[in-house]
Amino acid sequence: MRGADLSGKLRSGKQTLVLESRISDSRCGKLWFPAPPQLKLKVDLKRVLLRSPWRWALLSLPLLLLVAVFWGGQQVLSPEARHRFRRPGDVVLLGIDPIGANADVVVAIRLQRGQTRITQIPRDTFTHSEALGSWKIGELYSLAGAEAVQEEVAHLVGADFPHLVVVHEGVVAALVDALGGLTVTVPTRMVYRDRSQGLFIDLEPGRQKLNGQQVEQFIRWRGRDGDIGRLERRQEVIGALKDVFQNPATWARLPMLIQVLEEEVKAGQFVTNLDLQDLPTIAKLFTSGGAVVDTLPGREDYYRGLSYWFAEEGDAPPEPVGLSPRQDFLLQQQDTLPSEPAPPPERGALPPEFVPPALQDRLPLPAPPPVVPPPIKLPVEPVEQNNDQTGEP
Repeated sequence: MRGADLSGKLRSGKQTLVLESRISDSRCGKLWFPAPPQLKLKVDLKRVLLRSPWRWALLSLPLLLLVAVFWGGQQVLSPEARHRFRRPGDVVLLGIDPIGANADVVVAIRLQRGQTRITQIPRDTFTHSEALGSWKIGELYSLAGAEAVQEEVAHLVGADFPHLVVVHEGVVAALVDALGGLTVTVPTRMVYRDRSQGLFIDLEPGRQKLNGQQVEQFIRWRGRDGDIGRLERRQEVIGALKDVFQNPATWARLPMLIQVLEEEVKAGQFVTNLDLQDLPTIAKLFTSGGAVVDTLPGREDYYRGLSYWFAEEGDAPPEPVGLSPRQDFLLQQQDTLPSEPAPPPERGALPPEFVPPALQDRLPLPAPPPVVPPPIKLPVEPVEQNNDQTGEP
């Protein structure tokens, strides 16, 4: 077991925000899974936002950041990291998968005068260290915590990111619903079901207005374009969100948006080491110029049989010697590895609810039953009976 304490204070007039978190981890195999924090909230968020001259920018900033992150987990920043703060403009946003194991979304945001740059880092980006070996950047969260991902982002982007924000997956849906939905273009028919994650995607193609749950489906859909397609759809959602905030009709929804934010902050779903007194400065930088959304330059390639995203300026893969940490971990879970990959299941071999509809037609047809010829009936010759009564043999 290990733990970390986090406390941050904001003074806005007579209001004070105190965040106290107790972080504890439980070990599962070789992986560390952070537990959710417990928060104490002593602030009237509604009064802070309504009295701020930058209330619209204050409200739009977390929404834009939430869409960039999309889903997440908990605040796990150590107290020592708070002293590295120099400029309220460089933030790393992590989105943790529903089970709290990996960082499915990694975003670096640099807020500078005249321009805001949002760099999306694919979760399959290759990382290597002598201590941990070769892993994907999204897997570093379960191995070494959020600070390890934060340092790797600084190495890849070439800038210091002292701030960390992690958000729960349901926040985006609630805020989008409070906005009245977002209008995006669904490029193709999206159908997918995964009962283990509680993920059900069902979207028709075309330009349409999506509610919060449908926006989550739109971003989480994984087609043939893989993670790169997800990043492109996330860019479209960010652009649609900015268009909504430029509409004066959105101002009428301010009380509802504030209520949603207040509930999410109290529930610990949106936690950060950023002080609220710095939000006006960040929001002013964010809204003073255009936002540029890009993806970490690189290429997709394979290493030790696994697909990675290799950054142009990132670490080169070492020569493969022995087993990778992932392969070593898998070997400990089973006695032997199969000599050859198992063939794909035949159509009809699995119940329909376990096979995504999009894959039903791709499965091979079951082999036809063997043809057994009917038995051949040979003619039976009649047996002649001996009617001789002479008694001779």
